[in-house]
Amino acid sequence: MKKHISICLFTFVLILCFASFLFIPVLYSATAQSLASIFKSGKVRFVQDLVITDEELPEEVYFQNPRGIAMHSTGNIFVSDIDAHNIKIFNPAGKLIKVVGRQGQGPGDFNSPSFIDIVGDRLIVWEVINRRFSILDENGRFIKSIPNSPEIGRPEGMKALPDGRVILMTEMQVEINKVLQQWYRLFLLSSDLEILKTIYSVKLEMRKLITEPIRMYVPQPYTPCVYWDTTQDGLIILGCSDKYEIEVHDPDKGKLYSFSHDYQPIEVNDEDKKLHFSTFTIIFWKGNTKETKKGAPDYVKNNTSFPKYKPAFENIISDYEGNIWVRPYNKNREVEEQFFDVFDKKGKFIQSVEIFGDSSFPSPSFKVTRIKNKTFWKIETGDDGFYKIVRYKISN
Repeated sequence: MKKHISICLFTFVLILCFASFLFIPVLYSATAQSLASIFKSGKVRFVQDLVITDEELPEEVYFQNPRGIAMHSTGNIFVSDIDAHNIKIFNPAGKLIKVVGRQGQGPGDFNSPSFIDIVGDRLIVWEVINRRFSILDENGRFIKSIPNSPEIGRPEGMKALPDGRVILMTEMQVEINKVLQQWYRLFLLSSDLEILKTIYSVKLEMRKLITEPIRMYVPQPYTPCVYWDTTQDGLIILGCSDKYEIEVHDPDKGKLYSFSHDYQPIEVNDEDKKLHFSTFTIIFWKGNTKETKKGAPDYVKNNTSFPKYKPAFENIISDYEGNIWVRPYNKNREVEEQFFDVFDKKGKFIQSVEIFGDSSFPSPSFKVTRIKNKTFWKIETGDDGFYKIVRYKISN
């Protein structure tokens, strides 16, 4: 009898251990935290995971004005530097592999390289001054250049789709009777940058043309703008910030659906106006000497119009789960970059999220790379005034 009981107990323990072994992956999977579950808590931390500074570079190499970041499937990091006129390539650990290009117009030269992205194994670079796209292989070797088509306007942003096609945003400026008209469009391009179709088009008034005392385009603050991103599965999310409405487009089928969200309009106050004018730097020449003057001159102030309210939001990002991040304005400017709204891929509101720690929401002034594996990249300026490239982990 005792022997029979012992055998039964031993068999039961074996079954229990085997069952536990079977359920370990299930339990682990269930406890693995998604980004959506982190956002539901209303709090998130962006923790520095990797930092690339001038200290990691050779003495003769440094960041002058980095503008774009692209990630290759090997993990290599490509950084465009608009003032250094080159592309810096780093390995996954942030160590410099090589510097590609120099200022010029010839094959392999760059003149103000700005935004970049990876299409297959090729790096596509937009050069502002040369007004062309340069295409390099994964090692930075020049393949060819493609001049920009004037009829589509000036490129303002670019992202590759998973199938190798490209989404390009452009601005087209047209002067009619000294009135500036500005059209912003999203185009679908082939992998060889041939125009396939127009995804989206809207007319905005972000600048005003003046001719006296000088000819210039005066920025009009807090005017609506188009923000957009692409998803991991090849959709386009976009919105014009005149209202809190986000559209989701398929590159072939067109607009799939849209969703909106209630928000409290934020008034433009005197501090906002003062800050706007303080960002101006006027450059003028006295003989052969270049001089600069901080602050906006009267002819700029007199031709600047402030709306009563700020736009509905100021950036859109899609993460690797398909969640959509939208950064609205906030009454308290000091904490404005610490809050953002999150929606799932169908537009269902998840939560308003507060960012804890030293980081903030990615600025629309640079192109954040697609968020993968709970990490993303930012171009930042340190307390010492020097640029740095930072990879952040997203955690609770």
